[in-house]
Amino acid sequence: MKKITALGMVLCLAILSCKNVEKERPTSQKPPEVSEKRSATEQTTVADAPVKMNLIHATSEKYIVTVDRLANDTIRYTAWNRPKTVEDNPDLVLYNGTIDKQGTGGGYHFIFKNGDWRYTVENNLMGETMESMGVFLKLEQNGQEKLYTKMTDVKGN
Repeated sequence: MKKITALGMVLCLAILSCKNVEKERPTSQKPPEVSEKRSATEQTTVADAPVKMNLIHATSEKYIVTVDRLANDTIRYTAWNRPKTVEDNPDLVLYNGTIDKQGTGGGYHFIFKNGDWRYTVENNLMGETMESMGVFLKLEQNGQEKLYTKMTDVKGN
């Protein structure tokens, strides 16, 4: 029984270390549209992650973005640079996002950090104008906004 417990602990540590690879990887200073390469192990981990619920699926001229709640309640950001599609390997995958609820009916902001970059996907359900409502992608580096763009909500929420 002790051998099984020890083996189980080793397997758990191996799985946890694989899940932390993406968030511990140092960020390069490349602009977000530049593809980031991942090892085959990381690609397999991403591909095998069970999705509990898709929260956002949106597109723009440059990007395809999804935000998912995984089975372990982790929030995951996945992005593809155009002309890639969701059938291709993603260019960026971030885990452990936070959700910031906007008032009593105003939507949600999904926030992800990657080194000195901050990725925010805003789902604004209420606004003063039609242009201020919808899904927006905001990219910031060291607190300075680099991109703020409205996206097309493919999911239809």
